[in-house]
Amino acid sequence: MTDLATLARSYFDKVRARDADAIAAMFAEGGVLVLPYGAQFEGTAAIAAFYRDLFARNPPTPEVVATLTEGRRCLVQLVARQADGAEAHAADVFTFDVDGRIAELVIYTRQA
Repeated sequence: MTDLATLARSYFDKVRARDADAIAAMFAEGGVLVLPYGAQFEGTAAIAAFYRDLFARNPPTPEVVATLTEGRRCLVQLVARQADGAEAHAADVFTFDVDGRIAELVIYTRQA
């Protein structure tokens, strides 16, 4: 399996590229995305739809600050700048399955 920090960083490359389908393809079929305000999206179709909507409204430009891995988890500290000028500090917690796909991604944010 690829290094988890490399996999997590490739997710942010796809976010910066605004590629909703490529992001969704990183998730396991039953993968789950959990947002800071509690909304959850399960499955690649729902995750792709979420990202398409996000990119159409207020796309973030994430910058990875640091990564930390343990087992199948990778925590990524980042700063996300929105198109509207807002900035958020975040910690994204990835849990990868044995095939290197995202089983769960939980996003935590703090507004700057």
